[in-house]
Amino acid sequence: MRLMTPQEVADTLKISPAWVYKAAKDGRIPCIRICAPDNGKRKKNILRFVQSDIEAFIKRHYTGS
Repeated sequence: MRLMTPQEVADTLKISPAWVYKAAKDGRIPCIRICAPDNGKRKKNILRFVQSDIEAFIKRHYTGS
């Protein structure tokens, strides 16, 4: 299983990383959320995407003949 960063997904889809983050938050693209260590600041999640999920996303939205 290959994991992709938000930037890699954005590059693959030729869209902005901001759209990738929003789509993950809205549940449009499945993702893995890894809780980052809390160093006294705001907690944040690290997002990763399974490559086969992104490929399936592309196939679902492909409208070509």
